[in-house]
Amino acid sequence: MGRISTVYSNQIFIRVNPAFDVDVRENNLLEYGSSSTAIKYMKKDIKRALKNGELIDDKTIQEYSDTRATVYRLRDEVNSDGIDKDHMADFWMLSNTRSNSEVTLYGTNDQMVLTTIDGDTSRVYDTIDDVSREYLSLDEVLDNGQFFGREMVYPFSGAYLLYTHGNLGILYFKKPDGDSMITPALFDGGIMLKGSPNVSMKDPGKIKTKVYKMQKELRGQID
Repeated sequence: MGRISTVYSNQIFIRVNPAFDVDVRENNLLEYGSSSTAIKYMKKDIKRALKNGELIDDKTIQEYSDTRATVYRLRDEVNSDGIDKDHMADFWMLSNTRSNSEVTLYGTNDQMVLTTIDGDTSRVYDTIDDVSREYLSLDEVLDNGQFFGREMVYPFSGAYLLYTHGNLGILYFKKPDGDSMITPALFDGGIMLKGSPNVSMKDPGKIKTKVYKMQKELRGQID
């Protein structure tokens, strides 16, 4: 990915290059160890109680169930490659700078906050270079990507591939209720398409307007 040289308030980004998260992996290892030890003693206590004919209360059962679920979740995490893939291929928005300014930034080193389109998760970056290592701007994809505007076949029936940029695709879905959505997706292999290109889907302005409309609708549901 190239360096992002210019950014502006509420610019749309896509996280396509996950970072290796050492801290998260180490914390998962510690929590996995303590949870595994806890579940071992909880299981021993429950077996002893059952053997003695004692009643197991709901609180004990719930604690055991919750700890067991935590162990299973963390087992997958500690066996993973340690790559932080959270919210990959999702739309993110530049929400503000350290001084809460909404002015346009031109290659400054002000702290940058990127927030998922639904406002659920935020990440803070110190420089534009830090953002460049993990994200592509939607502007870059629409300016330099390849336009298709064609319908995709199974398993993406009903979806249109608008643009690609490397292994990143921008998809358009028409829902049964008549509503529509645009979403990024990462592809590992070839993409099968059918039909002729729909040139009306090529307009970058329409695509960005739709994403901003989705942002407003999604955040409105949370509020």
